[in-house]
Amino acid sequence: LELIKDGRPEGGLKKSFVGTGGKTLLALTEDRNRPAAAADRVEGVNHIAFYVDDIDKAGASLREKGIRIIEEKAGQDGGTTAYHFLDPDGLELEICVETGKVTPQY
Repeated sequence: LELIKDGRPEGGLKKSFVGTGGKTLLALTEDRNRPAAAADRVEGVNHIAFYVDDIDKAGASLREKGIRIIEEKAGQDGGTTAYHFLDPDGLELEICVETGKVTPQY
């Protein structure tokens, strides 16, 4: 894996995107300002995103397994569609696909 982009928009969350061949496969989002007890989440981590080729198939697979989608987003950052859900430890996970030209916040 290679680092594709990394940064923190002014006053925002630190984000790192890694992948291969210039294609993002994984995004890590850090939030040092999140209190440890915030919504029973993991301290210092906002969420982890995994990029998929077919968001509809991946979303259907989550639902078939009984995983509750806590948030659906379309057009995020100008071109990302995503489903957010929690892992058994309360860490927020995201599956997403780039549906158009993404405009990074940094």
